[in-house]
Amino acid sequence: MIKNYLEIGQIVSTHGIRGEVRINPWCNGPEFVKKFKTLYKDANGKDFFKVVSCRPHKNVAIAKLEGVDTVEMAQGLSPGVLSFHDLIKSHFYVRSSFPCRNSSEVAMKEYLVVP
Repeated sequence: MIKNYLEIGQIVSTHGIRGEVRINPWCNGPEFVKKFKTLYKDANGKDFFKVVSCRPHKNVAIAKLEGVDTVEMAQGLSPGVLSFHDLIKSHFYVRSSFPCRNSSEVAMKEYLVVP
């Protein structure tokens, strides 16, 4: 089944006092998250955020989302999964899982494969 909206990561916490959020990427890394100007709150594309700015910080992405102006508003988004819209139909995303240190955890990673 081909999905139009793919999960990019999870909002794990706030950053600062101006409503920025920390996104733990489930993809190739924080640099990949920077590429998108719109992120969706669900996998159906109903609710979305325009990305005002995004920058990598260690292993997370720090994003300023339109309409989220205070730390209290940002706290209401965590934990939340964000998705992106796959506009380039010639790209394929392969999801793989691999075990972590804790045997009950399984990490998911998506890789971009360009034919």
